[in-house]
Amino acid sequence: LGLVTNVGGTISDGGFSESAHLGAQRAVESFNLDYAFAQTKDENDYAIQLDKQIAEGRNIIITVGFPMEEITYEYAADHPDVYFIGVDQSYSAHEDIPANLIGLQFAEDEAAFVVGALAGLMTQSDTVAVIGGIEIPPVVRLANGFKNGAQYVNPAANVLITYTGDFGAPE
Repeated sequence: LGLVTNVGGTISDGGFSESAHLGAQRAVESFNLDYAFAQTKDENDYAIQLDKQIAEGRNIIITVGFPMEEITYEYAADHPDVYFIGVDQSYSAHEDIPANLIGLQFAEDEAAFVVGALAGLMTQSDTVAVIGGIEIPPVVRLANGFKNGAQYVNPAANVLITYTGDFGAPE
């Protein structure tokens, strides 16, 4: 079993990468698997890390994050004997999805709706905000879910949404 994070993702990021790593560790314990992970620092590392995982004999590889969607699709097509699991990835735009590829998506808008509703109930100024990382579809869905939740419980809520353009810069 192998795992490759996308740029900015780490196995201790509190997000998709960490959750995927923890899940992989459970699979390792449950099924007595050999496991290696790679944390990429640059988009050019994706192919390098995937090639390394395949060269080491990993036949199930988890790739984490929307930015790895296309390269995961390409590698699945090129390596039919290796199973690929793309976390936060969808292949619905492709006509021919390889049998060894699955994308996992989450209803991030539903969880964010609940958080937005809580913010809408707690605000004393009728202004709440959500800060997203990179403006990609799952993050936009999350922000919209937050906004919908806040305005559902507080129609007067002014919801500010901004994106930092980066998942790895907390400041």
